[in-house]
Parts: sequence; C-alpha cells; structure tokens
Amino acid sequence: MGLTGRRWWDAVAGVWQLDAHEIEMLRRVVAVADRIEALEALVADQGFLADGRDGPKAHPALTEIRQCEALLGKLVAGLRVPDRDGVRPQTRGGHRSAHQGRRTYRSGVGRIGPVPS
Repeated sequence: MGLTGRRWWDAVAGVWQLDAHEIEMLRRVVAVADRIEALEALVADQGFLADGRDGPKAHPALTEIRQCEALLGKLVAGLRVPDRDGVRPQTRGGHRSAHQGRRTYRSGVGRIGPVPS
C-alpha cells in the first residue's frame, strides 16, 4: 500500500465501521489511488511527451491516469462514505436507461422513435 492508498484507508476504515463488501470496495479504491500515484510519478520522471511514430505525443500514462481517475470516482461513489454527520449519500435504485426521460412518438404501425425537434 502506497502513501496515497494509506491515506484513503486511514480516512475511511480508520473512522467508519465497514461491512465486508465495503472493505472490498475500499481495497479497490486504495489500489486505484496507488496506481494513479505511480503513474503520476512515471510521468513526472519521464515527462509529458513520449516519442511516437510521427513525432512527440502525449505520454501513454496520461490516458491511463485519466481512466483511473474516472474509475476512482465511481468506486468512491459506490462506497457511499458517510459525511461528517454520518449521513450516507442518496442512492438511486432500479434500472436507469440512457433514454430515460426522452419522450417518444408513434408514426406508422409499430415504429417508435425520438420526438423530432
């Protein structure tokens, strides 16, 4: 466990009593946080640019950092760490479609599509 991961662990497990599934989620948070720390150190050491076939390009670790940060955000949200008052964030139950809330219309038999703008 790296320094960043240890900070996450202490800030959550050191304060809140966690169930088994929450401990597993926190382990994933710690692993991703440590991965981000290692990738950032790599970029700091090697620079933001790497040699590409057509010249300099962004270091590949930058893409990985961005993906890990997105994953970290999802993991932390899934962990639902209580706030200072002990209130857990709201959850949304049920299936959420990408098209939820979009109105549809019927034009012709059996044809459904988005409402034209």
